Amino acid sequence: MIPDLGGFAYQSLPGWMLGLALALAFCIGASVFSFYMACGSRVLYYFYGPGRKQPYSSRWKEFFTRPSFCDDCETPLSSLALVPVLGYFFSSRHCRSCGREIPAIHPIAELAGGALLVAFLLFTGDFVASILALLFCGHMLVAATTDHRMMILDYENTFLAFLIAIGELVRRALLYPVSPMVELSNFWESLQHASSADWILLLAQSGPTVNFTLTALVAFLLFGTLHILRPHGLGLGDVWLIIPIALHHGMPFVLMAVVLGSLWSILYIMLVRKDRSAPAPLGTFLALGCILTTPIQFLILGLS
Repeated sequence: MIPDLGGFAYQSLPGWMLGLALALAFCIGASVFSFYMACGSRVLYYFYGPGRKQPYSSRWKEFFTRPSFCDDCETPLSSLALVPVLGYFFSSRHCRSCGREIPAIHPIAELAGGALLVAFLLFTGDFVASILALLFCGHMLVAATTDHRMMILDYENTFLAFLIAIGELVRRALLYPVSPMVELSNFWESLQHASSADWILLLAQSGPTVNFTLTALVAFLLFGTLHILRPHGLGLGDVWLIIPIALHHGMPFVLMAVVLGSLWSILYIMLVRKDRSAPAPLGTFLALGCILTTPIQFLILGLS
């Protein structure tokens, strides 16, 4: 049973109003992802790069207050360069001070952020759920950035993603017509009369509190066990990252995120590293798999 998420009937809006609303949503989504791309760069600069030499409190102060700057020459960026998506072209794709080429991933990510928020709103009609999902995906973007560049998953970022996932879970539980204790009782009763092979299906069909909480617990235990058995193959950061991902998706959609992340990791090792013993940034691919799975999940639940 899928709870009523409190959506609105956007189909009843006049065409011009709907178009204007979606255009505004795209700008908001692109701006949010532009912010998170900057956060990813700043995490690396202030905590793993040149900025780490400053006192801890000073780093956090500059993290939030220092104007955006070039990663190479640290020259502040112009106002036009900060415009989501278009700023990349206004800057002629290069820093005007040192000539460094701006990675194309910046406008691509900003486009993705705008498209995601538009998709979330169209699929659910729920503004709050859409914003929470966008913020969660933003933290996954930071995780993908840091892990790809330095094989590091920042614990503070993972914790913030966890808090957003908890917020999503609480909201689902409040909107669900059955109390968490009744959910658990019904799930346990159904489990007593089912085979061990049916527990995934039962979990997917249970209420949000049971589904998302138990999914996160099982995912943590599974990844934690794999980390103990193969610490060089699965890092501790990946173990912590799977908790908010599982809380965000629940069963069965977390399986899609994990499968996508695992497949991309294998392809990365085979096609890019070309060495089976080489490490792969699994956190990057788990985070990207999570981002891709989210609109698919919203679409499927919206059609249910």
